[in-house]
Amino acid sequence: MRRYLLYLACALVLATLIGAVPATATDTIAFMSTRDGTWAIYTMDPATAAATRLTTGDDRNCDPAWSPDGSRIAFVSYRDGSAPEIYTMNADGSGQSHLTANAAWDGTPAWSPDGATIAFASDRDGDGDIYVMRADGTNPLNLIAHGDRGSERDPAWSPDGSRIAFTSDRDGNAEVYVMNADGSGQARLTANGAWDGTPAWSPDGSRIAFRSNRDGNNEIYVMNADGSDQRRLTTDPGTDSDPAWSPDGSRIAFSNGNDICLMHADGRDIVRLGTGTSTSWQDMQPSWRGGNGGAGPADEIEPDRTVTGNGWIASPYGAYAANPRLTGRVAFAIDEGYCDGSSSPRGMVTLWFGATSQTFRSTRCDRLVIDGTRAQCWGTGTLNGRNGYAFMLTAVDGKTTRYGTVDLLRIKVWKRSTGALVYDNQREAPESAAPTRSIGGGAITVRDG
Repeated sequence: MRRYLLYLACALVLATLIGAVPATATDTIAFMSTRDGTWAIYTMDPATAAATRLTTGDDRNCDPAWSPDGSRIAFVSYRDGSAPEIYTMNADGSGQSHLTANAAWDGTPAWSPDGATIAFASDRDGDGDIYVMRADGTNPLNLIAHGDRGSERDPAWSPDGSRIAFTSDRDGNAEVYVMNADGSGQARLTANGAWDGTPAWSPDGSRIAFRSNRDGNNEIYVMNADGSDQRRLTTDPGTDSDPAWSPDGSRIAFSNGNDICLMHADGRDIVRLGTGTSTSWQDMQPSWRGGNGGAGPADEIEPDRTVTGNGWIASPYGAYAANPRLTGRVAFAIDEGYCDGSSSPRGMVTLWFGATSQTFRSTRCDRLVIDGTRAQCWGTGTLNGRNGYAFMLTAVDGKTTRYGTVDLLRIKVWKRSTGALVYDNQREAPESAAPTRSIGGGAITVRDG
């Protein structure tokens, strides 16, 4: 809990500067599978692919969606007749409750970040529209209400709860749209002759992953939240669909053929979970616990060795490689560490470069070295949503007399493919050099066991 609260405080400071609140982490994926001969909801530990079945019987169950606190799962079931309805259940499969009850199609539920509301798709008014209702199923409200212009489905809440992305074919083919949470301000984000849909917000709200067949095959794409910088992540002859972000934003789970796969947020290192094949069963529709910005019970892991902090540094002349004359502030939020004796670090680094209005967000920490009150971290990330960048930072907790009484921070960012430097506030110094730049505000804490 201490780590979660500290990181939340760090994130709120950065949110004031860049409007992004990074999420915390936990690892449980809910999904639909036919491995027992019928559509059922399961949960899986992605580290081991061990699965537990939650729904029973022969009725079809699908479209699982975690509540923000990780205690409940909304899902779709055909158990009460031919029409699918929205249900909820506890995380262990108990306490299953029927929320909607009509002869129409109700599907694709999605919890609001505060857990008070569920968005879903329904054709109860004649065509597919996006609705919201209270988490107990009361007070359903149509947010679209445009008549027969098209069909909408796949609602996805932004992490701050202010917007909902969704799929619509109102303009002739399926595209990704976004609207305010009250249904106003509807705008199209994608525009091409292909099928684009099943949007999923990144935990920091800066990006949206989605499925598209614009290049001739169903693949996973990602774009900025305003629809800019659309880029393809997967290149597979099979069907890739149903993207779902990990809570820390570093990975994306998705359906591929008959299996669920994981990859880094930039499309690297795809790993297949399970053993589904065309002659056995199908796993699909992953939903990552906490992936919509909520913090589940597993977030309260107490870290063993960490570097955390937030604040800003004064950027010196020469730090910006493209324009050495630029100065100003660079804001930072750091939360990296080893938990429960793990040999792999996890967490997030976010940097905001005020002089160029650029934001760096880590997607992976490859190496973390903690020595007393000094920590050094290397990894990869995105710059203004663009993949292909690397970072190194060295942080010193100033409580040690060895380095003085102020916190120190060195930041270095470069292009991975070329090695071209983007930023370094200690130019010409080797990466092994001790940091010499003190932070101008905030604090850094290094914990070594």
